[in-house]
Amino acid sequence: MTRPRVARWGRLAVLALPSVIVLAATGITTGVAAAVQEQSIRAGVVEQVRGVATSLAALPEVQDAVASVVDAGSDGDLADADDLAAATAALQPIASLVEDAAGVSYVVVTDDEGVRITHPDVDERGELVETTTTLVLQGEEFVGTETGPSGATLRAKVPIVDVDGDVIGMVAVGVLESAIAADRERAFGDLLPWSIGALLAATLASVALSIGIARRLRHADAVDAESTQMRRTTDALREQAHE
Repeated sequence: MTRPRVARWGRLAVLALPSVIVLAATGITTGVAAAVQEQSIRAGVVEQVRGVATSLAALPEVQDAVASVVDAGSDGDLADADDLAAATAALQPIASLVEDAAGVSYVVVTDDEGVRITHPDVDERGELVETTTTLVLQGEEFVGTETGPSGATLRAKVPIVDVDGDVIGMVAVGVLESAIAADRERAFGDLLPWSIGALLAATLASVALSIGIARRLRHADAVDAESTQMRRTTDALREQAHE
């Protein structure tokens, strides 16, 4: 490749550099902002489901209703929907009210064996919870994403403890991952116009910078050309004088 051609490509690279930097910086900034928003949304959901579950587990009405069915089932003979009917009648209206008020996907209350007393789906009441229950029914909280009858949900499970400190049941509160994804998309949609605006403003600035650089390069070329012509003229005059 000839020297002028190399110089031409080098100048083009210099002119394009500001735009490349702007695009890269805007893309990275938008990506980081989207990631931070997603983390914030998920952290908010964790706080929400844990708070709702903890509040319900401490509610006297919930504790009394669950305590009333402690003897309804055992490991070898689990309670069914009929055994839990009275507790369901007392707790399902509370669970449904909390679901609507708190904006969560479901509120499930179980007995001490992990059998559902409440659930948005009638057919799931009186059925054993398939996901994590052992540690919760031993007194530990659980927060994480699991897949159950409602689908993949970010959920919190909190033990229900009686006055003697014994675990008598569990409250599980969850928000569908699909709902979290929808919130994330809405947040990203709100962020996008700002990113586009920043990109346009930065692009205009980079174009102005590129124009300024181009003018300086042209001026430098003109000066260089003039200097070259002067050297050639001087050399020619020296040769004539010598002859």
